[in-house]
Amino acid sequence: MILGLLALALHGAPAQPPVDIRWEGPAACIDEVELARQVVELAGEPTQPIGLEASSSAAGWTIDVTYGDTVRTVEAEDCGVLTEAVALIIAVRIDAVRTATKVEPEVEDEPEPPPKPEPLPVVAPEPVGEPEPPSRSPARPELQPTVVLGVGGSLGTLPRAGVSLRADAGVRRRALEVDVGVAVALGPRSTPREGVDAAFRLFAGLAQACWVLESGSVQAPLCGRAEVGVLQARPRGLERPNDQDALWLAPALRAGLAPSRGRFAPEGFVEVASPILRHRFEVADPSVGVLHRLPPVVVRLGIALRWRGPA
Repeated sequence: MILGLLALALHGAPAQPPVDIRWEGPAACIDEVELARQVVELAGEPTQPIGLEASSSAAGWTIDVTYGDTVRTVEAEDCGVLTEAVALIIAVRIDAVRTATKVEPEVEDEPEPPPKPEPLPVVAPEPVGEPEPPSRSPARPELQPTVVLGVGGSLGTLPRAGVSLRADAGVRRRALEVDVGVAVALGPRSTPREGVDAAFRLFAGLAQACWVLESGSVQAPLCGRAEVGVLQARPRGLERPNDQDALWLAPALRAGLAPSRGRFAPEGFVEVASPILRHRFEVADPSVGVLHRLPPVVVRLGIALRWRGPA
C-alpha cells in the first residue's frame, strides 16, 4: 500500500523542465525553477544553454542574459520581475510567434465607484498594450578602487642586488587605471675597498597610469610612470664620513600579469626605470675611487598582491 502511494506521488510530481541554466559568478535573485517553467510554457524547450551573470546596482540587481549570439541586460529591484523579464527575452529568441500568442494583454481593473445617490456612468477600461522586453539601460561610468603590495629584486639601483618594496593605491575605470604609491630599495653594503664601503637606500614616490588588457581569465596591466625620491649613501671606514642624499628622478615602464577574477589576486611584474640623473658616489682617495654609479637602466622583478574593491 505504502509503495503504491509513493509510486503514485512520484508519477504525479511535475518534472523539472530540461533547461540548461549556467551562471557566470555567484547565482543571485533569479528563481531558476520558475525561469525554466516560464520559458518552456511560452516557447518550448530551448536548444541552447542560458547564460546569466548577476551584479548589484543602484536599482537593485542587474542581470546579463546570454542566449546564442544574443546578449541583453535587465535591471530591477524585484526578483520576480527580473525572472519574468529574463524568461520573456529567452522565449522571444526561441520562438517569437509562439511567445506572442501566449502573452495576452492585461486589463487594468478599475476600482468600483463608491455608492452614491445617483449612479455614475461606467467607463470601459482600455486594454494594456503587449509588454516589450526591457531595453538596455545606458552604461554608467564606474570606478573600482585597487591596492597593490609588492616585493621583488632590484638590479642597478644599488651597487649590489637588493630588495625592492612597493605599495600602490588607485582607481580603475574600464581599462584605464591610475595609481600613486611609494617604492623602496634596500640591499647589502657596497663591496669594501681599502676598508671603505657604503650603505645605499632608495625612497621614492610614484605616479602611474596603466592600460589593463584582458583576455579570458587573465589580465595584463601595462603602465607608464614617473618616480621622484632620494637615493641615500651612508659611507663607513672614513675618518670624516660624509653622508650623501642624491635626487632620484626616473621615468619607468611596468608590465604585470594576474588573474582577472577574484577580490584578491597574485600579480607577477617587471619594471624598467631610467634615472635621468646618473649620480656617482666616490671617495677622493684614489685607492678607493667610485663606490657606486647609477647605470642608464635599472630593473626590478617581483610578485605583488592586488586587491580589487567593488565597482
